[in-house]
Amino acid sequence: MRFRTDCPVHIVMLGCGGTGGHIAPHLYRLLHALFRPSKVILCDGDIVEKKNLVRQNFIASDLGKNKAEVLATRYSGAFGMETCFSDRFAENEQQLKNLLTPNQRNALVILIGAVDNNKSRKLCHEVFYNLDDLIYIDSGNGMHTGQIVCGIRSGGRTFYRPVGAAFPEVL
Repeated sequence: MRFRTDCPVHIVMLGCGGTGGHIAPHLYRLLHALFRPSKVILCDGDIVEKKNLVRQNFIASDLGKNKAEVLATRYSGAFGMETCFSDRFAENEQQLKNLLTPNQRNALVILIGAVDNNKSRKLCHEVFYNLDDLIYIDSGNGMHTGQIVCGIRSGGRTFYRPVGAAFPEVL
């Protein structure tokens, strides 16, 4: 598929823990290098706990703070971008659709699923099929396995199936 190289980019990342915390710095760096209007919204209702310091992208001074807020503030400041975050979990279709609605026309909308539960994957799957245009990248891992699946809808047609179609057991 080809995407316009001059359109704004609107990215929503659900989950800012083990996977999302490590995606965030690279995501902000990539968008900074694109030199085009972009907006990132990080979304997570969880707070940083001591147990998170071992494998997640947080430090001791982050303890007790919201994960999405910590990462959004840290990396938007580092790359001179607007800070956008939601300190709540997206728990229904309307909440997720609101997050995915861009402020700018003709934006390329991308949903990154960095969640640790299948209930959230199911929500992303349902929203994917209810929108005409969406790129949905889902990452998942287990103790010894992992996957990344990229679903693409454009003009109401599915060109690449999302994670729920590739791995129906997550639904």
